[in-house]
Amino acid sequence: MSYSYGKHEHMCGIIAGVTLENNITAPLLKQLKKLEYRGYDSAGVATICKETGALHVKHNTDSIESLMLDAQTMPKATIGIAHTRWATHGQVSLNNAHPHIAEDRIALVHNGIIENHEALKESLSGEGIAWRSQTDSEVIAHLINFQLKKGLNITSAIENTTQQLQGTYALAIIDKKTPESIYIIAHESSLILAKSDDATFISSDQNAVTSEATQACTVPKDIIFNISATKIQSERAHPKLDWHPIQKTKNHHSEQTESSITYQEIKEQESVLKGLIDTHISKEGNIEINKTLSFLLKDTKRILMIACGSSYYCAQTGKYWLERIAKMPVSVELASEFRYRSPVIEKDTTLITLSQSGETLDTISAKRYLKEHHPEIKSISIGNNTLSTLAQESDYFWYTHAGPEVGVATTKVFTAQLFCLACLCGHLTENKNQKNTLTKTLRALPEWIREVCKKERQIESIAAELAPDSAVLFCGRSESYPIAQEAALKLKELAYVHAQAYAAGELKHGPLALIEPSLTTVFFVNQDLFLEKIKSNISEVLSRKGKVLLIGPAPALATIKPNKNITKLTTTEKAPPEQIAAFTNVVCAQLLTYHIAKSKNCAIDKPRNLAKCVTVE
Repeated sequence: MSYSYGKHEHMCGIIAGVTLENNITAPLLKQLKKLEYRGYDSAGVATICKETGALHVKHNTDSIESLMLDAQTMPKATIGIAHTRWATHGQVSLNNAHPHIAEDRIALVHNGIIENHEALKESLSGEGIAWRSQTDSEVIAHLINFQLKKGLNITSAIENTTQQLQGTYALAIIDKKTPESIYIIAHESSLILAKSDDATFISSDQNAVTSEATQACTVPKDIIFNISATKIQSERAHPKLDWHPIQKTKNHHSEQTESSITYQEIKEQESVLKGLIDTHISKEGNIEINKTLSFLLKDTKRILMIACGSSYYCAQTGKYWLERIAKMPVSVELASEFRYRSPVIEKDTTLITLSQSGETLDTISAKRYLKEHHPEIKSISIGNNTLSTLAQESDYFWYTHAGPEVGVATTKVFTAQLFCLACLCGHLTENKNQKNTLTKTLRALPEWIREVCKKERQIESIAAELAPDSAVLFCGRSESYPIAQEAALKLKELAYVHAQAYAAGELKHGPLALIEPSLTTVFFVNQDLFLEKIKSNISEVLSRKGKVLLIGPAPALATIKPNKNITKLTTTEKAPPEQIAAFTNVVCAQLLTYHIAKSKNCAIDKPRNLAKCVTVE
C-alpha cells in the first residue's frame, strides 16, 4: 500500500447542506462560524434559488458576521455550499475567496492542494476563460464545466476531472442544472456527512453540525456521492456508511460574553478533567481503560509518540512519566521531520499519535509512512475528534472528551491529552504502590486546577508588567522543560512575543549570552528533586543582572531568597504531588499569556497567520 504525502494543504473549512423546505443560508453560515478556527482570511457562500433556479454567490474578507449580513439579501434556497479560507495560494482577496464559479453554472468549495494546477490551467488556455483568482482551486470548477460542455453528465464530469488532479482534495459542488443535489468527493482530505430529519449536511468537522444533525459519518475516500435532503447515493459504488450518533454539545461560548473563547476554554479545564476522572478512574481507585486499548498495549516493549506543536510538548511531558514510573522506553518524534529520516523501529513498538483535531497532516503523513514500512505496528491516537482521519486510521482512538475547542491555541485539549498519558502511565506500571498513588493523585486534579485559577488577579498584575517585553525566556527541568516549551509557544501564538524555552541546565551552554537587564527569564520551580539545581540556574541569571519570574507552589518559592530582580507567581499554596505540577504550571502559563495578549489587544481567539486545524506541511 502506498500513500500520497502532499506538500501543502489548505487549512480551510467546508460546510454544505440541502433541506426539503427550510431556507438553508442562515443555518449554513451559522455552521460555518463554528469552522472559523480552520481559517478566517476570507469566506463565501453559494446557493441555488428555490424559486428561479439561479445561482447566487457572496464573498467577504472581513468576517463571517459580515458575510451573514451580506447573505440576508440572497433569495430563499434549500441548497448551498460555504467555505472559510486560510490563504496558501494567492493573497487574501475577494477574488481568491471560495466558492469558485464556472460560467454561472458550477460552484464549488475545496480543501486541499492541487499540485498540478498550473499544468491543468494551461490545458484550458484555449477555452477563453477569464480567470478570477490566483488559487489552485478555481481550475477544478472550470475543468468540470469543460467536461459538461463536452456532453458528460455532472457525475462523469466530476469523475473525469478528479482523475486529472494530483494532490489532495475534499470537494463540495453544486450544479444549477441539478438544483436538488450536492456532489462531494474526498481524496486524502477529510469530509463528514451528517443527517437530521429533513436535511443532509457536509462538513470538514463534526463540531459544526452538532446542533442540527443527529448522526454523522466519515465520507469514504475517492467515491463521488450525490447528496439530497433525504438520500445519499453513489453511481459508481455502494459503500457502507458507518453512522455514529451525534452527541449534542452545549454552547459554552456565548456571543454575549466579554471574555474570549480561549479564556473560557482555559476555565473549562477543571470540568473537562473531572469528566475524564469519572471515565478513567473507578470509585475503588483503579485506572480503567478500554479493553481494545489494553490488548494493544499488552506486549508493548517500547512506545513511539509522534506529534506536532503543543501535542509534541504534551508527549514530551508524558515521556518523563512513562520512563520514570512505568519503566517503559519512550521516543518522541516531531511528525514534520519523522519520515524524512530513516527511522529505526524496534520490535514490539507501539505507536501513539497525538493531535487535537486529528487532521494534522504532518502527523497523519508520518503515521501512514510508518504503517507503509512497518505494517505490523500497532497504532493508538489521542485526540478530540472521533470522526477525524487519525481516529479512522488508528487501531484505537483515545477520545479526550474535552468538547469543541474553538480557540486556535489549544488549552483544554492539551491538559486532556496530558491526563490520558498519565492514565497510560498508571496502566503500564507494575508497581501497585505507584499505581495507587498516581490514581489518588489524579482524582484530586480538578481541585488543584481550581486553586490556580483563583490566583488570576496576581497573574493579571504580573502579565501587565511583562506585556512591554519584546522577548522572554522560559526554563524548566525534568517534565517542566516541555511545559516551558508549551508556555513559550503560547506566548508566541497569543501575544506575538518572541519566546524561547530551554532546559534550565542548558543555560550555561549558550543562552546566558542573551541575559541583560531588559530580558525576563521565567523559571518553573517545583518542590521536587530538581529544586536545588533550578535555584543554581536562577542564580546564573541574577548574577548577570537579568530579570526573573518564578512560577510554582508557595513552599518551593519560599526557599528562594528575595531579590529586587525576582518576581514570584504562586500557583498553589501547598506543593502539589508528582505529576500534578505539570498541570498547575501549564494552566498558570495559559492564564499568564492570555492576560499578556489581552493587555496588548491581540486577536486571542484567532491569532494572525495561524489556523486551528494545521493541515499544511
